[in-house]
Amino acid sequence: MISMARDGIFLVVGTQILIDRSYATGEKLSYVQTEAQSEGPVVVLHCHFFGNGKVEPHQRWSTGFLVDSSDMGNGDLCMRNRGEMGSGHGWTTGWSVSLNNTAHNFLVQNPPGALNWSIGDIGTQKTASMPVFDAPKGAMLPQGVVESSGTHVDPTSLYLEQLRERLGPQAVTAIGYR
Repeated sequence: MISMARDGIFLVVGTQILIDRSYATGEKLSYVQTEAQSEGPVVVLHCHFFGNGKVEPHQRWSTGFLVDSSDMGNGDLCMRNRGEMGSGHGWTTGWSVSLNNTAHNFLVQNPPGALNWSIGDIGTQKTASMPVFDAPKGAMLPQGVVESSGTHVDPTSLYLEQLRERLGPQAVTAIGYR
């Protein structure tokens, strides 16, 4: 059997994970993907990806995924229902945020009973129906909350601002930021 799955660079399984100032290069890759039932917070902070890959929760419901001030190059950032893709992955995330990122496309959808946000992102905001095989396409799924599309917002980093508010400026300095 031939797999359609993309190779993954950063495969996230767990909680309280920070991917900070990382980079990856390649085509048709998942630069960052969460695996099944990954409980956040998972933060992708100031990362740079080169090629046409994706950053996305991958399968079966993750929460608390924050992509913050990162650049996906010609790739995409997706928070969506993957429907019958893979082994029937379904909704990938709820209560997740994309803030001040740059990507070719953003596909941010809201699952029932939860929200996802795209705030201050630069790139094309897409909509889509649920992927199903051997069936006609259904109605478009609900788009996530999209604000300030095409223009970055303040604060420039949600993660760093919350860290500063919670533990003070010395905590931000301790991880190498001003």
